[in-house]
Formats: sequence, structure tokens, C-alpha cells
Amino acid sequence: MAVFDITNYCNTSCTYCNRKNISGTGNLRQEPSIDTIIDIHEQLKALGVEHLALQGGEPLLRKDIVSVIQQIRKLRGKPYLDLKSRWDALISKQLTHNRLQVMCYQILKDIGFPIMSITTNGTYYSKDIEQALFNANFHLEVSLDACEEQLNCQFRKGGSFDLITDTITKYARMLPVIMNTTVYKENVSQIDKLISFAHKLGCIHIVLNPLRTAGTYADWTDDYLTQINKILDTAEQRNLTILVEFILPMNRVAGTNALDELKHKLRKASNVMIQFYKCQAYKNMESIYIGSDLEVYGCPWIAGFKKYSIGNVGKQPISELWELKCIGKFCNTNHEDNKLDCTAADNCRGNLL
Repeated sequence: MAVFDITNYCNTSCTYCNRKNISGTGNLRQEPSIDTIIDIHEQLKALGVEHLALQGGEPLLRKDIVSVIQQIRKLRGKPYLDLKSRWDALISKQLTHNRLQVMCYQILKDIGFPIMSITTNGTYYSKDIEQALFNANFHLEVSLDACEEQLNCQFRKGGSFDLITDTITKYARMLPVIMNTTVYKENVSQIDKLISFAHKLGCIHIVLNPLRTAGTYADWTDDYLTQINKILDTAEQRNLTILVEFILPMNRVAGTNALDELKHKLRKASNVMIQFYKCQAYKNMESIYIGSDLEVYGCPWIAGFKKYSIGNVGKQPISELWELKCIGKFCNTNHEDNKLDCTAADNCRGNLL
């Protein structure tokens, strides 16, 4: 997977966001040109990257975002596939984990790799953007953490809750919308409600990703696992009408009975997936992050810290950077001692907690 920040400008200020928000600061607005975006798309495609996520900043605030999407569509030459209808049909089959993954991959393969998505904070809606995304077979990922304004705004600053939910509803009429939810101590008990809320808004998929902040993660991990088990235990009876995906750091369950139990339950639960996450940077680069300044990192958490950059795609082809797989250049991980010499350690601890 590749993440590419096509702007560093954002109109919100989320408490836990590691990106630089230049609104109201003296920093320069950085936005790679359309030609640069197309060139990077082609380089990643040649490398066999399966998913390219355009992020920011807030990518929908680029004045030329419709042109960006249209140029990518023209380059790919794929007719629109009415992805929302395809996902709705898949969800209605009520498939369990292994079969669900196979069928999801088939839909994505039909689109053509790399799969394209844009991540937005949901504060901006445009019919022109919607039509461009639809024609180009994009998925839209929208960030929302709660079912009501007070809790959502506790960490996501600057965006009206009603505006965001209205934006999701509008885009979801034509597009496959994925709701990205950051799970933390204050909203972990609302996961069941969030799943229903995402479906009510028209989303086809909700991704629940725990906030891995040192000092605040370990004390509610058991609550997160409890909620995952609750959804798995009831999924068969509930006939979930939305894809539910949990991100679970592998170190939290590796070598325990909990891992075997979760995998057993997954075989019976329909429309539920678990991504057992491991640090994707410490051995080799399974993912790649490209900043709006074209600096390349093995992990988004260390983006912006130049000493951890493995190069700049404005100066060196991605293929050369990819082949380096030089995590040692910016991170020194000792898994025996559970030590991580990395700026990201204070946030994710390399999932070694």
C-alpha cells in the first residue's frame, strides 16, 4: 500500500493527527503538481502497489482536485463499474471472513490496481467531485469517531458534526464510502452504535482503528477486545448490512488463546474482518508514505522528520528507494529488548507494548 499526501493544507485540527496543519501558520502550502501525481501513480503501478490512498491535509480542498481525479481516470482507461452496487451485492451475501476476503479482492481486481481512494475529513461536498470520483472508480474514506457532536469534536477539532454527517450521506448516494473511526478510551464502548450509525449514513464499510498512544492504550485494550468479541458473537444473528473491519495490533494477541479464539469466531461471523496489524517498517517496507514535499518514509508516524526520510521522489525514482528497504536508516528496532529508537515510538511503540 502507498499513501500520498497531495496537499499539506487542512481546515481542521485533530488532536491526534501527526500531519502538519498549516492553517493559520506561516508554513508554505505544499501541493504536488498534477503531472507529479500522475508520474508517482505510474511508478507505484509499475512496482505492483495494490492500493494508493490520496490523503493530506484535506485533499478535497485542492482547487484542481477534479482535474487530478479526471487525469487519473484518463490514464487508467477503466469504465466506471458502479462500485457501490457491487459492494452492496457482496454485503447481502453475508459471507464469512475467508470467503469475504476472496470476494473483496475480486472486486478490487476488477477495478484494476492500484485501487484508488481519497481520505477526507468530510467538511466539503461538491457534486463535481462526487461525479469525478464515481467515473474514476474511487473509494471515499471519511473520518468520524462518534455518533454525536460533543464526543466527536473532543478530538476532531474544526469540523461541524452535522456538516460531516450530511457530507457522508450525500457522497454515499453514489460512491462506496468507508467510515474511518479512531477508537480511544472515550468511544470504545460505542463501537456497536458506531457500526449502526455508519450504516444509517449509507457507508458500505467501517474501519475501526485503535489510537496507539503510549500511556493511554494499554489501560483500555481489554475493552477493545471485549467489543470485538461482542460483534463477532452476534454477527451471525444480526445479519450485518455493512462491512466491519477491526484493526488489531498483532502484539496484543500473539501467542495467546485470544488469537485462536478470534480466528475461530471469524469463521462463523459474516461481514466482519480483522486486520492483525504489525509494524510494516521495521524489517522491510510493506507500505510506503510520500509526503506533500515528496519525502518518502516507511511509516506515516515519522513523516516530517527529515532524518527518517529514505529519499525524495522528486530526486530519485521510487523503485530505487523501494529496493533500499533501509529501515535501519531511520529506525533501530530490537525486538528482543522491546526497544524502538524511532520518533514514532512515543505513539505506536512499533506495536511492541
